Amino acid sequence: MSRADSPARRFAVLSALFVLGGCASAGRAPIAPLATLRECPVECRGTIGTDQGVADAGAELGADEESGKPRATFAATVRLTRLPTEVADALLGGSSFARAVVVASEQLPRAIAAASELSVERPIATPDGRAGDVVDVTEISYIDRFDFTTYEACAIADPSVGIFQTGQRLTIVPRRDADSGAWDVAIRLESADAPRDTPLTSVRLLDIETPIEIQLPVLGRLTTTTRTHLAEGEALIVVAPELLHRDRSVLAVIEPRSAAKEGGGGGGHAATAPALARSE
Repeated sequence: MSRADSPARRFAVLSALFVLGGCASAGRAPIAPLATLRECPVECRGTIGTDQGVADAGAELGADEESGKPRATFAATVRLTRLPTEVADALLGGSSFARAVVVASEQLPRAIAAASELSVERPIATPDGRAGDVVDVTEISYIDRFDFTTYEACAIADPSVGIFQTGQRLTIVPRRDADSGAWDVAIRLESADAPRDTPLTSVRLLDIETPIEIQLPVLGRLTTTTRTHLAEGEALIVVAPELLHRDRSVLAVIEPRSAAKEGGGGGGHAATAPALARSE
């Protein structure tokens, strides 16, 4: 073995490349971690596959059924975005699979500035005990099947287009503490991400010379739930990774906007923020 190919030399070259890479990433302005008031327990579960995963998020969080009883209303601004995982870790002062923290509201401008590509900012007003949603999804079309028919001497394979969604859905179920006036909130953050290229399979149908191609959308779905109480001047931040893009995380910010108002819920219907859907 020549000296140029020695393990020691190869290690030195790799070490130099590592140092150079570190210097390049160090060019980014450092992010000071937020001053958190308290950490909230989180529970995560997920799937990877073709299942679209429709669920009743409100029922899962224990939301009440509709009723005509007047209820206080929880009003908040909700922000949803994606950001690099390393930025999320720096923002919260350490790496973790998923985290939920309560911060003082004056900390939020720094959190929002770190998420330079804010996707959604929506007001939400949800009656006590009812569920409200904020949704930011991208709809992606794909060929999910071919309908086969014959006509005289011809065989016809007619493609059918399906749609799957990637993005985030945040569900909130608030409950007001009658003694303190603070809100206990249950949060469910669901994110769905897909590979950059939809997997494709091709098959031959009878004697048709050209194979037909069918796309199989693979989704990584992660659901993160947490519960906490929010006093005046406090906000909740939830961060969770995308299953198929570990270098990217989802950031949700829930900032109460005003004091509870008696009877604001009217007949008890949750006022859900309009969904933002994009198509590809």
